[in-house]
Amino acid sequence: MTTRPTDYFAQSGRLYGALRYPDMNALSRRSLTAGGFAQAFAAVNPGMRAEMMRVTATRNGWLDEVWICLSRAYRPVACPAHQGGLAMNAPLRIWRGGGGRARQGA
Repeated sequence: MTTRPTDYFAQSGRLYGALRYPDMNALSRRSLTAGGFAQAFAAVNPGMRAEMMRVTATRNGWLDEVWICLSRAYRPVACPAHQGGLAMNAPLRIWRGGGGRARQGA
């Protein structure tokens, strides 16, 4: 990306700030797969498709991370098959908050 820390953090901030999020509350209330989440995420980010990200989850199936694959020009690109993440048909849950007990024990 860059060898200068200030440039790295500036570019990272711009990329993060440009992301839009689907209605996470609505998604958390329905049956969901990693692929369904990726499609919802892509739908609110012009130029992005579900295969341009990898979704990870905790051992209990809670959404953990969304990795977005970028070109050297910082444009979304299809992720390599070996990059990991959940299978598109893997069940996924989204945490809404309200204490830690349900998330840890679910």
